[in-house]
Amino acid sequence: VAAGDGRAQPQDDSLPHAVPVFRCDFEPACDRNYDGWPDGWTRRRGREFPAFLKIGILPELTKEDPNVERYLQMELSGGSAGVVTSLYSLGARGSFLLEAKVRTKQLKHDQAYLILTFFDDKGVPLESYESNRITDAPVWQTLRVGPILPKSDAATHARVTLLVTPRGEKEDLAGTIHFT
Repeated sequence: VAAGDGRAQPQDDSLPHAVPVFRCDFEPACDRNYDGWPDGWTRRRGREFPAFLKIGILPELTKEDPNVERYLQMELSGGSAGVVTSLYSLGARGSFLLEAKVRTKQLKHDQAYLILTFFDDKGVPLESYESNRITDAPVWQTLRVGPILPKSDAATHARVTLLVTPRGEKEDLAGTIHFT
């Protein structure tokens, strides 16, 4: 998630006016206790989110993108999978951009996407925005939200959610999703 001056348009390589608010590339600095889980993140729980689905940080071995060293993998076996970052302070008011790359294997019925949610200083959610949704991504593809200028002046924090959910009534009983 990056804050800019409201005029910057998303670009693949850089946003010259952006100020980073939050970055996670799943490198060791994002997993200081080496447990294969991003520090401060939580797993979505509930009837639609089975606890037995495997989710964790893995090294990138294919090297199809030289900028990707590690990623968060979700392995499906029915149901949905999701992870949520902790709340991050936005700092100054501005436009915000969320980008992530996703790669999928064996998905037919499910879709991967991001949600950017803004909160007030008491942790009350104010507004949420979703990225494009991707099912078939054998090579890394970009998911993007924004740039977004929060409608509420009370927005002081944000949280990112990475999700994989069925598109309809059918769901994938197998499949792998990589986020970075």
